[in-house]
Amino acid sequence: IFGRFREAWQNPRWRIVISALFLGAFCGTLEVTLPLNDLFVAARTKLRHEKASGDIVVVKIDDRTVEALGYNDVNPGLDAKLIEILMKNGAKDIYFARKYPFSMRSSGAPQLVEALKAYRGRVYFGAAAIPGEGARPVLEIGTAKEFRQYAGDVSLVVRRHPMNLDFAFPITSPSIVGPVPSISASMADYANTKTDLFVNPNFAIDYRSIPSISYIDVIEGQMDSAAIKGRTFVIGLTSSMAELRPIPL
Repeated sequence: IFGRFREAWQNPRWRIVISALFLGAFCGTLEVTLPLNDLFVAARTKLRHEKASGDIVVVKIDDRTVEALGYNDVNPGLDAKLIEILMKNGAKDIYFARKYPFSMRSSGAPQLVEALKAYRGRVYFGAAAIPGEGARPVLEIGTAKEFRQYAGDVSLVVRRHPMNLDFAFPITSPSIVGPVPSISASMADYANTKTDLFVNPNFAIDYRSIPSISYIDVIEGQMDSAAIKGRTFVIGLTSSMAELRPIPL
């Protein structure tokens, strides 16, 4: 084999082919060309803009909500009320895009259990990576088991590209309870147990066109039922105390 390789290396054309193969394998393994690809995608994104379909609605736990409630966060009792209002008006699914830190000792926890039981399999809680897990993080399932027995888990893991030029989301993440789909894969009903597959968000979609409403408006009944039916709802923290990630470029 080595003799044939030396013979091929003497041929200039084969030398070019072999060098290209080694260079491609090296760049692919270390992802050194990823920033160039991200810049190309960003340039393409700038030239085309799309509006969101409107099938997904964001419910914002914003400063208005925090100020109206007089607390830094909502509680399971309020979440139970939110679930009831959305589901009774025809919501498809509800995703809590956050780690759920509450326990059965939290205010309104029994009401949340009843709401989850009534809509079993249609409410999902986010799970984040265990700190310090490296490039292939394992999820930390922090949601109380009393809630999880009637709800699903979704991964909130985000992989940042070099220089924050783009993000990627693993389609599935490993956890102590088995493979957990990403929030996007779950919404798309895409099932795949491989943990080395990633999807990049489409930043050509104008985030300002994504429908949103304040959490406090929902629980106070200030939302048109026609804007609820058949839609998927994502509940997330957007108050000034929440962690924010800038959109690449």
